Amino acid sequence: MAGRGGYGPYNIPPGGIGTPGQLGINDLGTVPVGPTSIGGVGGAGAGGALFGASVGSTLVGSILGAIGSIQNAKAANAAAKYNAAIAKMQADQEAHRRRRLGRRAISAQFTQMAGKSGVTAEEGGWLEALARNAGEYEQDALNAEIAGRQTAALERARGRTAMRQGRLGAGASILGGASRVANLGLSIYGTGGTT
Repeated sequence: MAGRGGYGPYNIPPGGIGTPGQLGINDLGTVPVGPTSIGGVGGAGAGGALFGASVGSTLVGSILGAIGSIQNAKAANAAAKYNAAIAKMQADQEAHRRRRLGRRAISAQFTQMAGKSGVTAEEGGWLEALARNAGEYEQDALNAEIAGRQTAALERARGRTAMRQGRLGAGASILGGASRVANLGLSIYGTGGTT
């Protein structure tokens, strides 16, 4: 193996391993910190490329995470708006159904009472009972509408909350990526100060 050039287990360079110029050790016998410590002059070698790839992949991952957070928030908001519209529509249908049943019941009660012989419309009599029953049927229908509106409002609030959470998640993803890049830079290039 000695005749092929380069250094290997059977071809140790003159002066041994770890002499100045070998394995990245400078003339002082130490490993320099900074861009020249990896890959040659100015960090332009494999170390610089590795650092660039690490930074690039970290930033791309952070940006994709932010985009994913925003897309999830938009989807949750759209679902909440849809659920709100469905809740409102169902509430309107239920109120309409209850009003229709109330009208039928009042009509049947009126027909029954008016058909009896000798029944007069007096104060506190059957007409007042019909009016009270009609009011109760209308209140029942209004309660159905109110419940539907409250459900719709809750769904819209969920959608707004999802959008806020998505924006916060996107910001956290970007900040996390920036932090990882800064830590990577500090680990490779150091703090720049002396200890």
